[in-house]
Amino acid sequence: MKINSFLNKWYNKEIENWGVTTSKQYRDFESDYKNVLKEMCKELGFELKDFSKNHYNFSAVLQNKKNKLCYYISISDVRWWKNEWADKILYRTMKDEKDWTGGSNHFCKLTELADYLITLNNQYENSIIFENTIDENRFNELLKKFESNTKFEEEELRTFLIKYDDGYTAIDNKTGKLYTEDFKTKESAIRYINGEDIDTIRDDECKYEILLYNSKEDFEENEPFQYDVMSDLNSAKNVLKDMMNLGEYYAGFIYDQETGEAYYVDDEIEEEEEL
Repeated sequence: MKINSFLNKWYNKEIENWGVTTSKQYRDFESDYKNVLKEMCKELGFELKDFSKNHYNFSAVLQNKKNKLCYYISISDVRWWKNEWADKILYRTMKDEKDWTGGSNHFCKLTELADYLITLNNQYENSIIFENTIDENRFNELLKKFESNTKFEEEELRTFLIKYDDGYTAIDNKTGKLYTEDFKTKESAIRYINGEDIDTIRDDECKYEILLYNSKEDFEENEPFQYDVMSDLNSAKNVLKDMMNLGEYYAGFIYDQETGEAYYVDDEIEEEEEL
């Protein structure tokens, strides 16, 4: 359900109060609200990770599919605070999907929620990058300590990032082992320094395979070569378009290694696929 349709249906409406029992009208309202959140998440590239039904109110956890950062939202009891479910929604950051205290509380209207979540997400990403970024000289100091078995200071036993033009190096020194991992995107780097399992991140990074054909003969014999593997479909599409615009390749496509679905940008290949 779209937001405007939802508001037209429920705004200023007195929802039936059945006391200790949740009314059918509220259940219908809550179901519509959940569908609105799902639609919004789809447009934002988020996922509705959790929807916790209460008596006459609810809370929900939304997660950015790229960086896996989580956000908490909730509404007040619809019986006592009329229209606050539309005009005063609480939202805040979460360290993970089980963090019920989270960051600072913010409030906004339902019509503004998507924009505010994107703004909060960008601020959250930037704060994580800022708080963890060091330069190579600082990393070399840590490396010398590690190689000489010198005890790390307490503030050195945490995660760090080194930012390069073409990606990031994430450093996990929480146990003093100075583990390092290289990532092409800040989203993957953020996931790692936030403690997500590296194998899960690597699996996601290798989801979209960019395949190119050098010639018509290669295409007819179905012998493409792998140009790159990426975690984000839109980024993969942009890279494929750039490669095709160079005019050096006969055709190309993107292969989703998880679902087996193929994405084409070449009209000739699209026609072949339809046949």
